[in-house]
Amino acid sequence: MSDTIKVFSDGADQLTFRNALPSAASVTGRLNDVSADVLQRNLATLMKQVETLFASGSEHLEAFALKEVKVSVGVTGSGEFSLLGLTKASAELKSTFEITFIPKQK
Repeated sequence: MSDTIKVFSDGADQLTFRNALPSAASVTGRLNDVSADVLQRNLATLMKQVETLFASGSEHLEAFALKEVKVSVGVTGSGEFSLLGLTKASAELKSTFEITFIPKQK
């Protein structure tokens, strides 16, 4: 049996909406037991994607260097990770944290 980590989410699939906003009665949080192995795999995938994105993007900088990148990350009750943005279409509440990427010394 693998270890699990508790992740807080709201179960957006069960939300009811009124005038484009979720009704207060339907926004109730719950803890989900998510496999640590699933979280580890999904986080590693996201981090590799972010690394590739910014590594290829920083190659086009001529006058500046990329010192660090901070991203806000959300994790759902099923263990999926995503970058958080203002245009995120999902209303699902996620456990969130910030990751700071700093280039390795060469």
